[in-house]
Amino acid sequence: MSIDTLPATPLLPREELESFVAAYFDRKNQYQSVVQKHGSPLWILESGVLKRNARQFSTAFNRFFPETSFYFAMKSNNHPEVSATLLESGFGLDVSSGVELTSALALNARDIIFSGPGKTDEELTLAIAHKDRVTLLLDSLGELERLKTLMSESGPTTPPVRVGIRLTTNPNG
Repeated sequence: MSIDTLPATPLLPREELESFVAAYFDRKNQYQSVVQKHGSPLWILESGVLKRNARQFSTAFNRFFPETSFYFAMKSNNHPEVSATLLESGFGLDVSSGVELTSALALNARDIIFSGPGKTDEELTLAIAHKDRVTLLLDSLGELERLKTLMSESGPTTPPVRVGIRLTTNPNG
């Protein structure tokens, strides 16, 4: 299928679009004031709004699944204030790289899922060093074998690391 044969993206009805953006237009003077003070482009985080949305999200799930944990994927927005705000709201962090893992540890996250593919030995070693805070999601049996080797190098009395392993129904995967 070529781009020419794709169906047109439906437009949002004007009333819905206007109601969605009205609150922002109502506060345009605030935004313009911030731009005048700090320049543009700039990034504005309304932490109260983010906390309210996080609370609404977790409340909706907890009604039916009271033992649920929630994680913010740092790759969706790596600004540390976003992660810090969600940590304050009781979320854990889902990281996909050693850089994100280092950031999550620096933010003192207590519940981290390291789900990135292709983890290096250095990244696995960092996760092992913080196994009280990190759960590793392993992508392959090869990654599990590397983890086993790194754990044995840590000494025979090293407590276990929490792991999850992605499974596939593809016997060659």
